[in-house]
Amino acid sequence: MNRLLRGAVVQATVHTSGILALRLLAQAGTLLLVARLLGPSDYGTFAGLSALAVVVGAFGTFGMHLVLLKEVSCSPQKRNSIISYALATTVANGMVLLLAYLALGQFLLHGFGIGIIPVVSLAIAETLLQPLLQLASAEHQARGNIPLSQALLGLPLALRFAAIACIWLWHPWPVLPSYSAAYLLATTIALVVAIRSLPESWPRPRSWRLPSRANLSHASGFAFLNLTALGPSELDKTIAIRLLPLGAAGVYAAGTRVTGAMVLPVIALMLSALPRLFRGAASGKDTGLLRWIFGASLTYGSVAAAGVWFCAPGISWMFGNGYEALTVVMKWLALALPAMALRVAAGSALMARGGAWNRAGFELLGLIVLVVAAGPAVSANPRAGMPLALACSEWSMAIVGWLILALNPWPQDRQQAE
Repeated sequence: MNRLLRGAVVQATVHTSGILALRLLAQAGTLLLVARLLGPSDYGTFAGLSALAVVVGAFGTFGMHLVLLKEVSCSPQKRNSIISYALATTVANGMVLLLAYLALGQFLLHGFGIGIIPVVSLAIAETLLQPLLQLASAEHQARGNIPLSQALLGLPLALRFAAIACIWLWHPWPVLPSYSAAYLLATTIALVVAIRSLPESWPRPRSWRLPSRANLSHASGFAFLNLTALGPSELDKTIAIRLLPLGAAGVYAAGTRVTGAMVLPVIALMLSALPRLFRGAASGKDTGLLRWIFGASLTYGSVAAAGVWFCAPGISWMFGNGYEALTVVMKWLALALPAMALRVAAGSALMARGGAWNRAGFELLGLIVLVVAAGPAVSANPRAGMPLALACSEWSMAIVGWLILALNPWPQDRQQAE
């Protein structure tokens, strides 16, 4: 039975990896074109702005997409009751976050000369539209349509790549406002496609309802962990533009985008395993899946780190003039890759086992380590400081996350021990 279960997860992982591979190609193409068109300095500013939007937008659903995933995975008949308050929460919360991002962006990026169009476009896309897209994707994932769920999340990336390719060919001026407007349009189109792809239509707004206190309490842990999960991999770019010259911040941001994309196979693995982990947690049965996930994640992360180390000069060459320092940055970032893979796996497993606050706790620890380590590390070594701070953050999360999993048995195992 365990072998059949792992085989099903492997098969789903392969299919999902195919979708994520296309997503990776779109991300890579967009990254290369945007970075080359903007140059290190402007790209560093844009990366900090977009990273801040993604982090703020991570709170957009208030965890409702994960509640939807968990509940519909176990009881599909609960879908209509959950989606009615999930939509109301997401829209109301998104409006508040939109205003918060505009104020926060103005404060953090004052004096960088970004302009209003990029800020507003990113704000609407990430705080209002992307959370709604997450709800649609989560419903498909809960129903077992994992490749489709990821294809929907990857659609905005593909459309953004098409947009930046057109900008590359036609060279409108200025580039950043043009791409930012296309960024918003791509997310809008993807949301429309996602809504139309659902087997059951979303209820009309007049049927929405506010969540009860119990609903909010259930979602609060998921909401916080959705925020902390993105923090170390996104906020570092905003920190970098405050600690480094803009050119160096742009080089660092490009490097972290490459290494972040390298963990997509582990994300595919956990997306495929998550419904089964939810059901395993509900039944209290440890199928051995976690031990297999740990081994696969560590092995893949180590191989990916070696690949990044040896391919760093070629990656730097692909980015073009101004990114020569990327070779050194990529080699330092390779130290964090095994930990990134383990952190992603531990976070998903903890969430499935009802340890949302445990996951949020170890990811908050990673954020604290990143913030505390970044300043001294950059002062000691401006080129390697941010990669080393990120590596310290990722390894602290990976170690603590898997220790929590190892020291806390599954419910059925705990009862037998007692």
